[in-house]
Amino acid sequence: MMQIFRWFFGSKIGGICSSLFYTLAFLITYINFLNFHFGYMGFKIVDGRLENKILIFLAVVIAIVPSLFFNGVRAISSFLSIFVYYILYVPIIISVFFGIENSIVYVILQMLLFCAGMTLFFVADRINFKPPPRFKVNFDMFPLMLIITILTTIYMLIIYRGNLSFVSFEDVYDLRSKNNELGADTISAYLFSWHSNVMIPICLGYGIFAKKYYYFIVGAFGCLIVYMATGAKSVIVFPILVIVLFKFFKTVELKYIYSLLGFALTSILIIMTMMEFNVVSSIVLMRTIGNGGDLTVHYHDFFSNHPRTYYSHVNIINLITNLYPYKYSIGQEVGFYFWGETNANANFWATDGYAAIGSAGILVSSFLFFIILVFFNMLSKSYDKVFLILILVAYITQFLNTSLFQSLLTGGLLLISVFLSFSSVHNNNSIRS
Repeated sequence: MMQIFRWFFGSKIGGICSSLFYTLAFLITYINFLNFHFGYMGFKIVDGRLENKILIFLAVVIAIVPSLFFNGVRAISSFLSIFVYYILYVPIIISVFFGIENSIVYVILQMLLFCAGMTLFFVADRINFKPPPRFKVNFDMFPLMLIITILTTIYMLIIYRGNLSFVSFEDVYDLRSKNNELGADTISAYLFSWHSNVMIPICLGYGIFAKKYYYFIVGAFGCLIVYMATGAKSVIVFPILVIVLFKFFKTVELKYIYSLLGFALTSILIIMTMMEFNVVSSIVLMRTIGNGGDLTVHYHDFFSNHPRTYYSHVNIINLITNLYPYKYSIGQEVGFYFWGETNANANFWATDGYAAIGSAGILVSSFLFFIILVFFNMLSKSYDKVFLILILVAYITQFLNTSLFQSLLTGGLLLISVFLSFSSVHNNNSIRS
């Protein structure tokens, strides 16, 4: 029996079934939970869509088509794309189908554009290029990273001295408001962002992977200080998350992750939809799983009637063109327009797609992310995939909810890529595949 389960979860059939069941579960969740409880926030159902079973069937088919191109976790791009598929793509397809009020032909076109992009991500692991030259150095980069992490943590202690507080999750917003002006200068802001998204994950990942636990302790202490200074809830759980992921992937092979995650999320959707409405179901179903699709529809609606940015929302581009048409960031502009004061940061399809150049931006942002995936595959080919997953924990939480350009710079992927390019890192046998 166990062999049958292993075969199923590691097979193409298992992957397609997990995609189908997850899509159907999210469809049910959208109708019976998200629209029912949060219709006023934008989880709407356009008249006539719910009654048209043929179109619903078509939406479900479009949602599962990319899964046909998933071919296992052959490269780190495959792992990243799994999260894009479950957390962004499927919710976006269902939300676009139910929520965009244009003609059904237009809506189908939007879904097909997303489908093309998602399919592109799953085939990124088929593209093989020769790895780029390494930066040759005569010293080990990991001790240097450890020292930089310690110094940055000390710098944060100095900047936030007298304002550090270990608060409950309920009080983090008060802490953020209280410390909002501290570390707000450009240099400190970037440094602290890289501290959370690059330095700490590398120390945590390398510490547990290479069994050099003093790295892990330094990273964990850094997480504590970041939380006490900025109230970053995601950062405080990094140490636990890294340990859980390390133990999990040492027990379960990566080839099972697509199906296991799909069926796990399907179970969560079904159970929480059937439960009475509560804070936990609201956070999981609306804020975590449903939010990406909802915000994408709102970005579509907003930028259908407001000036597009033509990528001037990217600071470097705006420095050259000076074409940014708004006073605030696009997340704030969308949030102010629909909800009064919310900062509605959204995924790359919304920000680098609809906000930038409209529907064509879906393909443009998809191709840009495809290039990023191919390049990172090429760079990280010789590294152990579990190690890469551990040091990309922070980036994964970033790129699902922000612009590609922002996730590259402040999200840390660019700096992680540079770090992995050093010869002493590449030649470290404890992290090689």
